[in-house]
Amino acid sequence: MRYIFILSVLLSVATNQLFGQEKKFEELNPDLIEWGEGSILLASGEELKGMVRFNDKIGIVSYESGSISHSYGPRSIAAFEFYDEKLQRQRVFYSLEFEDKKAGIKRPFFFEVLRDFKTFAVISKVDPVEISEKTTSPGTFMGNGVYFSTGVTNTTIKITQTETIYFLGEKGDIEPYLKLIRKVVDRSWYDREVTKSKMLDDDVLKKYFSEAEIQKMLDFSQKNKLQFEVKEDFVKILAGL
Repeated sequence: MRYIFILSVLLSVATNQLFGQEKKFEELNPDLIEWGEGSILLASGEELKGMVRFNDKIGIVSYESGSISHSYGPRSIAAFEFYDEKLQRQRVFYSLEFEDKKAGIKRPFFFEVLRDFKTFAVISKVDPVEISEKTTSPGTFMGNGVYFSTGVTNTTIKITQTETIYFLGEKGDIEPYLKLIRKVVDRSWYDREVTKSKMLDDDVLKKYFSEAEIQKMLDFSQKNKLQFEVKEDFVKILAGL
């Protein structure tokens, strides 16, 4: 029975390593992202029309038209848009200067316009995927003070991506409102995905909306069972104004 148990441990370790590599490939594989018809406005002022794909896993925009294909980062693009078949809506993005807290400098980032009002806009920035690995050496206690090690490493893959929703003011101020953290932990027996939300500044709503508008949003959310902390729900709430 002990040998059968040891064999099962070895098999689970090998399976875990295989699934972990597949999950990493799935998260970073651009071919799994659909193309949509759209246009790109380059920083030079040139406009490109064709098929557009935005890989938010690494922050790169791809363009294809016939035999022509290019990839761009936020420094090369002023704005782009495309129709998202999965979400069934047109998506519009701008490249805006924003502080990179890790580098301590301002640089361009892609922001999606979730809702455009007359004097302000609600926008979203998705950070690139972060992948970390934790390696352990599994084993089992055999009794009589003897611990058997399989000699094979067990790797857990953790994939994290953060999205932050901001309010863009008339003077160009970018104020954070809600942070969404998507986390996938890949193990041998299960693959767990969790999205956590954190309200960064609830008072920002009072700055941009009147009391009557906020009450209308609350009534709309309650009637339709929508949550302010869920991105797609929040977009629907804004559209209900």
